[in-house]
Amino acid sequence: MIKQTNKLIGGGLLALSLVASSAVAKDGVYIGVGLGISIMGDSETTYADKDLAIINTDIKYKLGTATSFLAGYKFSSFRAELESFSHSNDFNDVYAFKVRKIPGVTGKATASTVLINGYYDFKVDNPKLTPYVGIGFGSTTFKFNYKNDGDTLIDDDDNVVSVAITGGVDFAIGDKFSVGVGGRHIEYGDAKLKDPGDNMVTISTGLSSAFLITAKYKF
Repeated sequence: MIKQTNKLIGGGLLALSLVASSAVAKDGVYIGVGLGISIMGDSETTYADKDLAIINTDIKYKLGTATSFLAGYKFSSFRAELESFSHSNDFNDVYAFKVRKIPGVTGKATASTVLINGYYDFKVDNPKLTPYVGIGFGSTTFKFNYKNDGDTLIDDDDNVVSVAITGGVDFAIGDKFSVGVGGRHIEYGDAKLKDPGDNMVTISTGLSSAFLITAKYKF
């Protein structure tokens, strides 16, 4: 999986360099940051050992914090971008058999993703406004910490494939700066983790979302 991640990052950098060499003068490199809230989809824990199925759980999360750091190249109405996107969400409620709430459970899930994004910028009557939509593919390090009454049940991580769909609008402040708001849906692949007893458990997480306030600077 690490080799796949390195190939993904290398491919993204190569794509950005090729775009840069072919773009016209009015287009260019930009960097940006984003900060907002994350809504993680519900997770299911499924033990590979059928004898442990009794401890399979369904997890619901609290709102979390999302961050974004990115660099890209704009060419005409298109943008190619490499982004580091992360969010972390604490457990809210944990259920056994989908109905019985389990007391004394605490935990956190953290997803740190490297995304290669492609965007299309729409032209509107107001030249200061730029609505956009895009899709990204990446690799996510999914970390999972799960405790019951202080005893660690799972504390492990895995690399999974991720796909993101993003949309938003930027507002230009002068020629180089812009601020904006954006929303994202992101789907993570299943994480294969181990508990302290070396038992394999699969973490399947539903569609997650984030809403960000962004700032970009164009060189």
